[in-house]
Parts: sequence; structure tokens; C-alpha cells
Amino acid sequence: MGGIARRQPRSFVKQYEMQTPLGRIGTGENLKGAVAYLSGDLSAYMSGQNLLVDGGWSAW
Repeated sequence: MGGIARRQPRSFVKQYEMQTPLGRIGTGENLKGAVAYLSGDLSAYMSGQNLLVDGGWSAW
């Protein structure tokens, strides 16, 4: 997972966002879709995978 906004200094967030392909730091809201999928029936046959919620970092 990419960075999640908490209480980082604004200077850190700004630098992080410049290096992130989606151009912003993640929030807890960004995790909801992945959590809903993994906790639901649609992922019942899923095993041994990495579900990346990282703002595009894995594309590098």
C-alpha cells in the first residue's frame, strides 16, 4: 500500500504527492473498496494474492 495521510508535516505530503503517479497521498477512504471486496462473496475464491492500493507506486 502507498502512503496514507495521517499527521505528516505538509512538506512531507507535498514531496510524496509529487512522486506518486496519482498525484496525491491516500486516505482511509481509498481503502474502502478493497476492504469491501475482500470481505465480500466476490473474493471467495481469491487466495495468495497481493491487492495493491498504493496510488500507482507499484507501476514504477
